[in-house]
Amino acid sequence: MQPVRRPALALAPALAFALVLVALALRPAHADIGSVSPGKLARGHAALEAQCSRCHVPFGGVPDSQCLSCHTRLAERVARGTGFHATVKARPCTDCHVDHHGRDAALAPAPPSPFDHRVAVFPLEGKHAQLACERCHPATGASAGARQWVGIPTACGKCHADRAHQGALGGDCAKCHRAEGWRPATRTSTDHKVSLGGGHAKLSCAGCHRAGTHLVAQQSCSQCHTQPHAGTRRECETCHRVAGWKQTTYAHRFPPARLPGKHQTAPCLSCHPSFRFQPTSFSCAACHDKQRPHEPLGECTQCHSATSWKTRTFDHDQPQIGFPLTGRHAQVDCAGCHTDQRTGNCEPRTASACRSSGPARFNTAPRTCDGCHADPHRAQFAGRACADCHTTAGWKPSKITTAAHEGFRFPLRDSHARAACARCHSTGAFVGAATACSACHEDVRHRGRFGAQCERCHDATTWSHAAAFDHTTTGFRLERGHAKVECAKCHGADGKRLAGSAAPGACQTCHAAPHGKQFGTRCAQCHNTTSFREVARFDHARTAFPLELRHATLACAACHDAKRQPVINRACRTCHGDPHRGSNAFDCADCHRPDRWRIVRFDHDLTSYPLTGRHRVASCGGCHTNPNWTGVRTDCVTCHAFDRPRTADHLTKVTCDDCHTTTTWRRLRR
Repeated sequence: MQPVRRPALALAPALAFALVLVALALRPAHADIGSVSPGKLARGHAALEAQCSRCHVPFGGVPDSQCLSCHTRLAERVARGTGFHATVKARPCTDCHVDHHGRDAALAPAPPSPFDHRVAVFPLEGKHAQLACERCHPATGASAGARQWVGIPTACGKCHADRAHQGALGGDCAKCHRAEGWRPATRTSTDHKVSLGGGHAKLSCAGCHRAGTHLVAQQSCSQCHTQPHAGTRRECETCHRVAGWKQTTYAHRFPPARLPGKHQTAPCLSCHPSFRFQPTSFSCAACHDKQRPHEPLGECTQCHSATSWKTRTFDHDQPQIGFPLTGRHAQVDCAGCHTDQRTGNCEPRTASACRSSGPARFNTAPRTCDGCHADPHRAQFAGRACADCHTTAGWKPSKITTAAHEGFRFPLRDSHARAACARCHSTGAFVGAATACSACHEDVRHRGRFGAQCERCHDATTWSHAAAFDHTTTGFRLERGHAKVECAKCHGADGKRLAGSAAPGACQTCHAAPHGKQFGTRCAQCHNTTSFREVARFDHARTAFPLELRHATLACAACHDAKRQPVINRACRTCHGDPHRGSNAFDCADCHRPDRWRIVRFDHDLTSYPLTGRHRVASCGGCHTNPNWTGVRTDCVTCHAFDRPRTADHLTKVTCDDCHTTTTWRRLRR
């Protein structure tokens, strides 16, 4: 009996399975593996569809190491013990993340609700805890409802745009802001280590912290400000303050009396050019020699003060000088007289007028008037000194007064005594000046018609007042109001207005006729020369319209207005108009009187409706409305329609006066 081969039979299944695996391994890459794959991979793993070994290990399933070999950032967080996955690292990945359920299947389940965000890298605090999950976890698009739950950036700038600082303060917003609210900030300008007063107060945060720079607590000035002092090594705070860069506070070690006045307020660089501080000379010439406008005269302090260069301390009245400064000379700048070249007339004698003519000279300065002042009289007074007529108090006016003019050929009287010298001596001629009136006064009015002897009518008091002229010689005697009128009022500014007039003495020549042509040229019948408005009383009774009552108190112009249209006549409507607008044919006098217009005295018995009873005391407007004076209806209901009872038993086929009377409405006829 042969022995039984049981071990060989036991190896048969294992050998068959091995052959299957070898066959699968030797199949082409493009072979269909659908026969062994449990289903399609999710969209996120779709690229691994034919790479089973990227996730599966033979006889080992899907170990966590395979997952973390791709998800390296997650592996780093798990290794650091941070984030949610670090809390569940004891569980395999496949407990939550499964695949092969189709392209649209979710690889990660939704987090538990409510999710304890404290186990994540970013705990939710403040306003973050109020946000919905989708505000931070965007949809991945891998499947319906799939979202990115891990790898979400936690920097503030990823969600919040830095519109306020534009990145100037870096990206760590938590240094100043909290999750409870963006404002107020936890750090303000009071926490700033560098002073924010003075010039710094005007700067914005981004003005210093560009792109997150200069965030160290203490910064030196040179970090932001360019050093203008070349090799100066002292700290900026030695001289400058935050209140203002140019407000230096450096204190010199020498006493102020050594450099007084404007030296104390002079800019640093005016004495220390190019920031050369050592050595510095104290002599005036060391700084001001290039400004010296004159020949060397020794030490500057003989004439100038440290308070102001233009403030003169030189005493010109010293006897050894021999030319004391008086009057206007005391006001003239030194360079006004002490100049090397004097061309023409430097008048007024000031520094601005003469300094440009040459460098100043003091030892050779002129001492006579003509040395500085040109002779405007062109040698008319040769041999006489300028001081005979002028003083240093002022070139004008001269010392020649009205009293002094008495010694000349033309004494000054009245208006001539008040005239300026140049009014008569306009050409500068003093010697042999003409004395005739026509030499100064042009005869623009008379044009020589009365000769050249102006004094026959005029005097020196005023030209317009010809007191010496006798107007009676013209045949027109000036009386009353005419005697007060200036000549030009009648004769015109040129004196020719009446020269060609046919009737120069007629009133209409000067006075316009306010009455038109109503009274012709007979002005004197009503008016006189005392006043045009003083009119003799006119007897209106001689006319066809005697004035009575109120008419007698009116001014003439109230009715007699030349502009009145239509022209005035006796009809009342000419002045008073027609308030009835032509609704009656009566004359105004039939109802109204001149003394009382509103008291009407019309006789109603002249009409077709005599007034009886209560009608006699009724006002006119009670019946004549609008006003309507003609064509008024006389039946009772026209006025008393509302007095008629509205009852069914009231008679309707009779007239009112069948029962009622005008004496009383309520008393009926029997």
